[in-house]
Amino acid sequence: MNTRQLEYFLAVASELNFTRAAEKLYVSQTAVTKQIQSLELQLGVPLFERTKKKVILTAAGNVFQREASNLLEHWKTSMEKVKMASNGVTGSLKIGFSTGSGRTKVGRYMRTFVSRYPNIGLTFENGTPTELIRKLRAEELDLAFCPLFDSKKYEGIEFRKVDEHGLVVVMPTGSVLSYHDSIHRSELLQERLILACSENSSLGEDQFIVEPFIREGLHPNIVAKNENVETVLFMVSANIGIAILPEYLGIQSNAGTSLRELVEIPFEPQTRTSIIAAWIPENRNPSLQIIRDFLLDSAEM
Repeated sequence: MNTRQLEYFLAVASELNFTRAAEKLYVSQTAVTKQIQSLELQLGVPLFERTKKKVILTAAGNVFQREASNLLEHWKTSMEKVKMASNGVTGSLKIGFSTGSGRTKVGRYMRTFVSRYPNIGLTFENGTPTELIRKLRAEELDLAFCPLFDSKKYEGIEFRKVDEHGLVVVMPTGSVLSYHDSIHRSELLQERLILACSENSSLGEDQFIVEPFIREGLHPNIVAKNENVETVLFMVSANIGIAILPEYLGIQSNAGTSLRELVEIPFEPQTRTSIIAAWIPENRNPSLQIIRDFLLDSAEM
């Protein structure tokens, strides 16, 4: 069995006509017929039922149509990988990242990747987690670095955890709680809480924060939701409320934002938030496989 036989078979299976398949392939009908006969002989089963009026796939032909398509796609991807390796690896990737990703292990991983694969061109796009997941599904991005909230909300997405961080409570300087060494959920019941999430929280962002309160029989006072971190910090500085954020998004990590009027306090030390690398499994970009393998190896170190 060879790739020519697969290509000829798929052309006939698509057209259900040997003449049209031959025209599509720019070869003679005799050449197509011989390749199909040879393929059927190797498989030991007929793939087409031929009559004077029509050509139809047999049951075996229907099964083989799916398998042949996958085989051919795998072969093409493998050939691209081999060529990339022999040429010093070239390619391109569109990578999305959520705010603060560069202040996590992601930054270090990407520095190593760029050094190891200098011929893979990279383009970067900042976005909210909701935007990044939407663009992944639309195949506008190859890979995205973003927080993981509720894994059930990431249907159709494959991902790998690459880092994790604790949470902090951000509040105006001088607040009663600003003098604490750490903060428990029960201490926030009298506070107005701003959630860093979209209004509909399509990725489960709000529940990531709220559900632990509910499990303890507590009911936080949520006054606003906004997925833009800078907006959330500005609202806190305006004394609209306080916010619970991953530590890499707190004011210590935003020194250039002129937020001297804010303070951050560690929140529930046992609570952690994960950063993931996410992708669509159907994406056939050979460079995606390279960075996926690289991240899988790196995250295990």
